[in-house]
Amino acid sequence: MRLRLALIAVVLFQFTEAAASASTCSSVAACVFGNNVGTGVAIEGVSQNNVAVYGVSTSSHGVDGRSRTDYGVVGYTYSTLDTAIQGGAYLGKAGVYGIDSGQGQFNSGVLGTSVQGIGVQGQGTTGVSGTGDTGIFGEGATGAEFYGSSTALVLVDDYFQVGLSRPTGNLIEGYGTSRAGDETAFVPVFQVDNFGNETIGGSLTTNANLVAVTQTTGSNVLSYGARSASPTIEDVGKSTLRNGAATVTLDPTFASAIDTGTFMVFVTPHGNSNGLYTTNTRSGFTVHENNGGHSSLAFDYRIVAVPLDGRTAQHLPAAQPLRGRPLPAAAARMLQSRRPNR
Repeated sequence: MRLRLALIAVVLFQFTEAAASASTCSSVAACVFGNNVGTGVAIEGVSQNNVAVYGVSTSSHGVDGRSRTDYGVVGYTYSTLDTAIQGGAYLGKAGVYGIDSGQGQFNSGVLGTSVQGIGVQGQGTTGVSGTGDTGIFGEGATGAEFYGSSTALVLVDDYFQVGLSRPTGNLIEGYGTSRAGDETAFVPVFQVDNFGNETIGGSLTTNANLVAVTQTTGSNVLSYGARSASPTIEDVGKSTLRNGAATVTLDPTFASAIDTGTFMVFVTPHGNSNGLYTTNTRSGFTVHENNGGHSSLAFDYRIVAVPLDGRTAQHLPAAQPLRGRPLPAAAARMLQSRRPNR
């Protein structure tokens, strides 16, 4: 070990002397070249208080690493220190760290390209993490595609963790924040399981028709959801009028979900009669034949009620515009510049 350190010191001393005496060269080959035919590294740099290896170019790459059988550039860090950044979050040290301090609007701190494979790939507890005006930005046939071996895609405020869950977990989970005194709790507000079932904790608002794929005996078709001026919940059924009257009791679960004092009933008789009308109670309704009739016949009924959580909803409220953070100027200019000319 002492011998190796001594050799390193001699090499560094020689490099230092060479840099001091001959800092430039004019050659198509490298000014400094190392060719190791053994198992060691070709060039090694060690610094106690500054950068170990430093590359600067005025017309090409600052550092260029290539390999025919392994990674072109590999960076390691063994630091246990974290750096506080804006917003109170902490940024750990990185194996590879990229900085862009130029004025180019399309510059990148880290840029990855691939002819056939993946441009940038992340692995770890968090595969890819992004912070800033736009944490993660993707454009292409697929804007962003996430997969891996993590347990969930978690959205907490502005922090993103990406991955595909195990079969027993959820593919995507979203959390909002709730404060109680000095305590902050993360509240689940959105999730998509591994079968595509979506659950949200708030209202679903869309600027288009609600469309569902409907199975048929042939090819599947698209069907549209009904619209209502105020929240409603419905139930349907069949019963039989006997000697001019029939009493229908509300399904207990349905009754527990509605305002039982305001529901409406629509009746369709399956036969000739003097006409039918209903009287409602909080537990159900009774169907009567007009003029004291004594008919016996089957009928269908449809109950339209106000759900308990919709009693204070406004009738046809004004539509609210979409709200959100504006797209960062750099991202907007990038999208604008890449649109095809028409």
